[in-house]
Amino acid sequence: MDVGFVGVGAMGAAMAGHVARGGHSVLAFDTDAEALAAASTGGVQAAASLPELASAVDVAIVMVASDAQSRSVVEAMLEAGMRDGATIAIAATNRPRTMIELAELCAASGVGFVDAPVCYGLQGAKEGNLISLCGGEAETVETIRPALECYSRSVEHLGPVGCGQLGKTCNNMMHWVACVANYEVLALAKSCGINAQGMRETLLKCPARNTTLERWDTTRFT
Repeated sequence: MDVGFVGVGAMGAAMAGHVARGGHSVLAFDTDAEALAAASTGGVQAAASLPELASAVDVAIVMVASDAQSRSVVEAMLEAGMRDGATIAIAATNRPRTMIELAELCAASGVGFVDAPVCYGLQGAKEGNLISLCGGEAETVETIRPALECYSRSVEHLGPVGCGQLGKTCNNMMHWVACVANYEVLALAKSCGINAQGMRETLLKCPARNTTLERWDTTRFT
């Protein structure tokens, strides 16, 4: 499969590398020339422009920072023209409504669309151990699954376009609730003279155990 990556910062570059090692042809583009040069190793080739990438891939995976950037990239690729049967997958975390609007634009041009945001962050990207939460037509998700599986421990199809972003929101809500609860619990223990790290290690043996508490020492609270 010919796979394109638009946005090869730390996460995008790691994901592209896994796809290349999975045996796919990978073409990358980023407006940051230094990031693009750094990502263009191990089978990942640099595209000179976004139109060049758009016309050369079966699936374009977009890993950018905002809804506005996702919209700009999709519009530019559609304007440039994509292969028959090509698909655009948004791996960035965006609003569900944006995904629905972009899917409509893609459908009008005969291009497939999937929203496929990921969980487990930078470390998951480096390890190729992300979870892809997908919204879109089942057939379209299955078509691009081989590429997504290269960097994902699991590819979950949650429903129509937008459901991937809703799934990511559900995950984030639960994650941050756990973050707040863990913080308050450890603060309570510490205020009563119990070593907070010792309390954490004890709680990991108790029913209160949760994934956020397991990863407490390495979580980036951005």
